Amino acid sequence: MPGVADTPLFVPGNGPERFDKAAASGATHVILDLEDGVGATDKEEARMAVARWLEINRGTVRINALGTVDGAVDLLWLESLVHGPETVLVAKVKSPDDIDVVASVISERISVVVLIESARGIASLERIAEHPRVERLAFGGVDFALDVGVSSYSAVVTAARAQIVIASRAACIAQPWDAPTLDFKDAKQVEHDARQAKDDGFAGKLCIHPNQVDMVFKAFAPSAEEVAWAHRVITRGEGASQLDGAMVDRPVVERARKVLAAAEATAAMQGGLP
Repeated sequence: MPGVADTPLFVPGNGPERFDKAAASGATHVILDLEDGVGATDKEEARMAVARWLEINRGTVRINALGTVDGAVDLLWLESLVHGPETVLVAKVKSPDDIDVVASVISERISVVVLIESARGIASLERIAEHPRVERLAFGGVDFALDVGVSSYSAVVTAARAQIVIASRAACIAQPWDAPTLDFKDAKQVEHDARQAKDDGFAGKLCIHPNQVDMVFKAFAPSAEEVAWAHRVITRGEGASQLDGAMVDRPVVERARKVLAAAEATAAMQGGLP
């Protein structure tokens, strides 16, 4: 629904007892993880559990990085599934060639979201975003920071986030997903990071714990002050004018309309009024 934050939630593929709980959390997407959330010796168990769940449920699957043994096995596994996932999230994408490989084994009905997690991924960002099978980009901030050798809150990470947002818009694909906040117990940090993601043009934020879903959703929702401002802007009409000493012209009116649309969509999700 337009204006409502995306709250994709990771759940380890070898934890089938958590799958239904994740689906009931309110997350917009349940990401069944075959990569970082699963130990090396548990990959096959995870594939079997995910395949069983997908027989009667819709979900997203994160596969291992291409070029690894587990990534190659994941591709063979995807090709063999009778009931495939709704979306495939491809880890550590470095070039459009990675998407070509995935696209060669999955149905055209399956969406492709790519995780950008390295300097090489950023360097190839424009070509990756313009690949015809890519629906959305997502940012793997922790792995990117590790690859580049900086802290997770460095200016280099901030620049990479901006490039992902701009490349998504230029390629006319869906707004990207921001990296998760690792300290899921720190509500203030989660909400701060989610508000920053909203301001920076992300559609939502990856979640690693069910508690984060509602935090991200609320952080993306327009505040009462934003809604009141938007109503005041709209009532002034289309022509250029002033409001509280600031110019109100067409871009400002359009922004106000988006705020009200987001408020209405959020209210519909919550069953209340803006």
